[in-house]
Amino acid sequence: MSMAESKWSEKMSGAKDPLAKSDESFPPVLAPTLEVINQLVNEGLINAYVIGGSMAILYYSEPFATKDLHLFVQLPQETLLLDLGPIWRRLQELGHKLSGIGVIINGVPVEFLATDNSLIKESFETAMAVEIEGVTTKVFQLE
Repeated sequence: MSMAESKWSEKMSGAKDPLAKSDESFPPVLAPTLEVINQLVNEGLINAYVIGGSMAILYYSEPFATKDLHLFVQLPQETLLLDLGPIWRRLQELGHKLSGIGVIINGVPVEFLATDNSLIKESFETAMAVEIEGVTTKVFQLE
């Protein structure tokens, strides 16, 4: 595990609450959500995804408050119109709730951002594979 990955794990899952009793730690926050997203990849609804936005910045910086998880996704569709409907329907079947422009997955607001932009495609190719709370995922490189 690299130093950056170690910092991420410490910040996101292993850090102790200074106000809690010494033997209590925070439960996993992102792992249950990322497991659902990985299930969507395994089911073929998403070709690939990368964490972007504030959560990606957290990988490289000190912790700060953020409200949602931005996922840039590559879809299996080959049409001009990018349709997130199949993803949203499947998540509803799995018991997750639509909320505003995203979905609440295991308590985490997730916004799916589908794009066919060449810059984003390049960012997918250079995204860094990391492990968050025991779940494999990818984070955009800091550029």
